[in-house]
Amino acid sequence: MRETVSKFANDVILPKVRDMDEAETMDPTVVEQLFEQGLMGVEIPEEYGGAGMNFTAAIVGIEELARVDPSVSVMVDVHNTLVNTAVIKWGSTALKKKYLPRLATNTVGMLDTHPPPGSLDCALSRLTKCRVVLPVGARVWFRCLRAGHKG
Repeated sequence: MRETVSKFANDVILPKVRDMDEAETMDPTVVEQLFEQGLMGVEIPEEYGGAGMNFTAAIVGIEELARVDPSVSVMVDVHNTLVNTAVIKWGSTALKKKYLPRLATNTVGMLDTHPPPGSLDCALSRLTKCRVVLPVGARVWFRCLRAGHKG
């Protein structure tokens, strides 16, 4: 895992880091390739389109990405260890069937703790294109962005 992710990060992400930083945006092709490499569904079971690996594998991948671009690493980290984990651990079977295949293949999930009205986080969260509420006992919001979407 370490060698594969390191090679991918250096070959694919590194040449785009400066442009992404200067544009203050994530290159959609990087996001698409993260999905293609299986890095967005590391712990998602294979039956839902994920890699079916464990938390340690996710962290190894995240560390290797961070060596090249911390922004990409944080996106992959939040997606894998917060969003995907919440659905895997606390989602009903129906929610798993609905969301895990998307989270493994083409939809980036971000955690939004339902900020108070008028806050900067609240203003930013209104800019997202998709909001999914997962009823898992507490209010949890996921901000979603399809790969390739500029938003």
